[in-house]
Amino acid sequence: MKVAVTGTTGLLGRLVVQRLSNKNIEVRALLRHPIDNDVSPSIDKDAKSSQVALYLSKLPGVTMVAGDATDLTSCKELVANCDAVIAAHGPVRPSPLQSLFCLLPESDPKHSRSVNYVAVQNLIDAAKASKTCKRIVRVTGKGEEPTQFFTVLINMLGNMAKAWNYE
Repeated sequence: MKVAVTGTTGLLGRLVVQRLSNKNIEVRALLRHPIDNDVSPSIDKDAKSSQVALYLSKLPGVTMVAGDATDLTSCKELVANCDAVIAAHGPVRPSPLQSLFCLLPESDPKHSRSVNYVAVQNLIDAAKASKTCKRIVRVTGKGEEPTQFFTVLINMLGNMAKAWNYE
């Protein structure tokens, strides 16, 4: 079995990659930035993404794939010959002012629309094109209802992050 993973250096993604590797499952892990061999590898909670990437790249059965989930070509390369995808990626939290005043355009790759909607659609399209990928698991925050206070607050302060997850 071979599994593609997004959100590789995030708190959840790093655990997913590590556990799959421990179970001798091949992993293709998407990585937005080149690996920096000049840092010390670490998987600690407070480790920088460059440290996490280096740590994960040394695990057995893990192949790092350069790219971005908001780019369909990257997703197709990531998913090629994989049996499943675990999408553990999420948007970076914008500053409250940036979000309230809509300073980040929806077309920006860091916007919640790009990360929570476009990237997932890219993974779906890549899985369909691969002919081998039969399952996509999307992991997001808690299963809040769209009208719950917390969800409304996150949407107001996070470029509609929860709303784009529902899409």
